[in-house]
Amino acid sequence: MYDWAYPITPEANFSDEEGRSCTHSHHNIYREVGVGLGHGSLMEENVLIGRNTVICANCSLSNTSVICDGVKVKHRVTLKPQCVLAYSVVMGPGVSLHEGTVVSLHHPDEEEEDEYKDEFLIDDNDVSVHKDKVKHKAYNPAEVGSEGRGYLWKNSSIDDVDGRSESPELDYVKVFQSEILCTLQRGLEENISCDNLVLEINSLKYAYDITLKEVMQILTKVVLQFPFQQQGAQITAAQYSTLLLPVLMSVYQLEILDEDSIVCWFS
Repeated sequence: MYDWAYPITPEANFSDEEGRSCTHSHHNIYREVGVGLGHGSLMEENVLIGRNTVICANCSLSNTSVICDGVKVKHRVTLKPQCVLAYSVVMGPGVSLHEGTVVSLHHPDEEEEDEYKDEFLIDDNDVSVHKDKVKHKAYNPAEVGSEGRGYLWKNSSIDDVDGRSESPELDYVKVFQSEILCTLQRGLEENISCDNLVLEINSLKYAYDITLKEVMQILTKVVLQFPFQQQGAQITAAQYSTLLLPVLMSVYQLEILDEDSIVCWFS
């Protein structure tokens, strides 16, 4: 998903299978056709989502997660990094999977029972036997949620390490601030119009689920720090004031700041 094997990437459809169409978006998010994304759900980066998959509201998909075709992710589900939801799995609502967890409709015990048999090559005569065997193994609501369908295949390399702390949560505000800074830097270098920059910033707002108030606060901070990013810490107060004056004039003329606020800040 990092495009290291380009052009062999998910959106290339190198299998030539009809009906397979994958789009690639910001932060290496790959989505096939028929994907539904609920309000407030966040895809961090390097995420692959198969076709006809539904992700309900307020879900979080962490780095390097893979969701196969036909999966249903109920509301308030959290996937830690490197999780995999196999075909037609149902997760949730309100569950969180640890890092490296795999969920499949096939029970882990089946791997031992069918050690020399590929589950994807089951003969037609064995299908009913295979389904009957699965029926005797109930899903665990504590693992997959009250409406979930699937069995956990835990990553032994992670579970066997005693005392390992969970990965720290990503600070989306800091990442968003970094993205804004890079966007403004690229806009200056490539002479991108202000209208296009506004569109890019709006898309980042939705990608990181940042509120409008936070956008204004972060954008203001980035603009005020931008001269230091351009010229470094050696910039003098007089130089900074010269660069800041046009910004203050613009926000004053646009009635974003009133005169009293500017005078109060200056004093």
